[in-house]
This record gives sequence, structure tokens and C-alpha cells, in this order.
Amino acid sequence: MHILIGSLMMVLLVLLWRKSLGAFLNFLAFFCIKIIIAGFFLYGVNYFFGTYGITIPINQYTLLFSGILGVPGIAVLALFQQII
Repeated sequence: MHILIGSLMMVLLVLLWRKSLGAFLNFLAFFCIKIIIAGFFLYGVNYFFGTYGITIPINQYTLLFSGILGVPGIAVLALFQQII
């Protein structure tokens, strides 16, 4: 739980400093925010659908995949987890 609170605080700090960053750092900050939000979504999927046997491990690869593709990426990860 402390990790989630810390991640939320990091998102708020990045959003506050985002206006003063350059173009590349702005993109990097946006990408990091997407990955943190994907972590929250993966945690929510594991929390709510864990009783049905749908659990997605949270590691750097699943965060990267779901951070790039968003919610459809999480659906694909859940589908792969059920197939394999």
C-alpha cells in the first residue's frame, strides 16, 4: 500500500514539474506517468478479478506492455494468462 501512495505522490510531483521540462523530458515524464497508471490498473485487475483466477504478475515487462498499449494491453495480458 505504501508503494501505491508513493507512486501517486511521484505522479503529482511530475505533473507539477512538467511545465518546466524540455520536450524530451516532457515525453519521458508522460511515459512514466502512463506506466504508473498501468501499475494501478494491473493492481486493480488482480484485486477485483483474482477471485475468478485472473491474475497478471506485475513486473517491468507487464508494466511496459500495458503502459504502451493501455487498457487493451491489460486485456491482452489477461487473455494470454488464461491461454497459457
